[in-house]
Amino acid sequence: MYNPFKFNQKDKRSLHLNNTAPFIVTGGKIISNNLTVSAEEALKHSDIYGVVNRISSDIASASIDIQKPFHKVIENPNKRQTKFSFFQSVLASMLLTGNAFVTIHRDGSLVPDELELVPSANVQMLLTDDLDILYTFSYNDGRPDKTLESKDVLHFKLLSTGYESNLYTGRSPLESLVNEVAIQDNSNRLTLNTLQNAISPTNILKVEKGILDSEHKKNLKQAFENSMRTGSTVVLDQSADLKTVQINSDVANFLKNNTYTSNQVAVAFGIPASYVGLNADEQSSIDMIRSQYISCLNTYIKPIEQELSKKLSYNNILDVKVNILDAIDTDNQALIKNVVDLSNAKAISPQQAQTILANYKALGMDKVVKDTGLQNTDTTEKVVEQ
Repeated sequence: MYNPFKFNQKDKRSLHLNNTAPFIVTGGKIISNNLTVSAEEALKHSDIYGVVNRISSDIASASIDIQKPFHKVIENPNKRQTKFSFFQSVLASMLLTGNAFVTIHRDGSLVPDELELVPSANVQMLLTDDLDILYTFSYNDGRPDKTLESKDVLHFKLLSTGYESNLYTGRSPLESLVNEVAIQDNSNRLTLNTLQNAISPTNILKVEKGILDSEHKKNLKQAFENSMRTGSTVVLDQSADLKTVQINSDVANFLKNNTYTSNQVAVAFGIPASYVGLNADEQSSIDMIRSQYISCLNTYIKPIEQELSKKLSYNNILDVKVNILDAIDTDNQALIKNVVDLSNAKAISPQQAQTILANYKALGMDKVVKDTGLQNTDTTEKVVEQ
């Protein structure tokens, strides 16, 4: 039985937790310094938003294999969220702050029946003398603070460095992007200013040997602009000369500079820039880029698999598998290619190939198997992991 009073019997020390992104936003500008803001501010940077949204959505779309009865809480984490929205929020929190905290609610048989994500800013961590971690959660809906032992908390984290202040907490990839974001923000403003200055004014009307007062200049300018707006022919005599101002060629160079920081965002999150549309790579095939992307996602999948495996059951280490290929290979092209290659190499029989494709409803083979009465085999998982 859960006894909250036993926490008072342990000596505790606080653990440092980075709850926010390493930016401060003021006057519409992202500034790098020692101050911090909420992770939502980091999402105002389009490249960061694109990467976080892509990674979190892809992993949240994947199916999760886990034994009964624990599969129920995975498919229906709570009454307020679907499986996709819940795990997308978990991944987004982990990517933006380095940590995601989920409290485990259990039924009378100690089987989890609800998972609740708590914002990192509402969590305090305490390390006890017996090296357990106590998590204190505060809520904004009127509920009292609650303290739980580590066995009742799913703590998904990235890059625990091993230093005393960061031994049990994660660090976000955003911490490595402070300078890059500042560079891009300044580059964007410089490009905008250059464009504005380069295109205004667009024309210069010079009157040779003319001495014009301000009123005459105003009237001449107005008459010329009226002719330009109506699209009529402009007629000038020898006393006037019209010149068009060309846009400074340096503008193109300013625009090219933005690709540098976009690539650095992909580098920080460890994924191919071309897969999320940050930079096209003409030398890499789609299959190669997708394979690299799937491999890189293991950085974020493994914390989820192992934390679920360790914490959902009090008594056993569970076998948990996130099937990321389900989310990435939506048209089954990678699966079909693997099956064809294995079939051509005589590694699997034609019947096994049909059954594997049927399990994923690829090429309509599920109907073929149903009509012919073919049986499923245990070969599917081996082929998918090729």
